[in-house]
Amino acid sequence: MDDETIACLFMKYYRGTNTDQSPYGTGLGMNIAWQLVKLLKGEMFIESQVGVGTKVTIEFPI
Repeated sequence: MDDETIACLFMKYYRGTNTDQSPYGTGLGMNIAWQLVKLLKGEMFIESQVGVGTKVTIEFPI
């Protein structure tokens, strides 16, 4: 994912830049995940390289 996509990733209804590849989805998945992580006092980190892949890390306090 590019920086623009990452910046918008947690916005409601955002479906990224490759939506022509899949007509399905509401754009709510990452927003819901982010809201749950925040509710549980956790953090979510995104690392991505265009054309290589994306890593999502979620950390929760113990």
